[in-house]
Amino acid sequence: MTGRRDAAGPRFADMSLTQNGLLTSIGLEVRNELGVAGTMVELRLGNPLRRKGQRAEHVWFPVSGMVSLSVPLQDDTTVEAGLVG
Repeated sequence: MTGRRDAAGPRFADMSLTQNGLLTSIGLEVRNELGVAGTMVELRLGNPLRRKGQRAEHVWFPVSGMVSLSVPLQDDTTVEAGLVG
């Protein structure tokens, strides 16, 4: 899923960082640093965060919904290999 960065959207620090289990497990100081650097992004259903072979440029911390790892097979089908959220 590709994020849509909304200029008027809230900064990551403006939302409750406790909505993500991974973020709640790290120290408050580190969580606050992430909050200052991050931006809330609306993701669209079906759009990839990254395609095979593409360099990862962002770190995603889902606060609602789910993100899945899909693997294309040789017969042009896709299997869901992982799920977060």
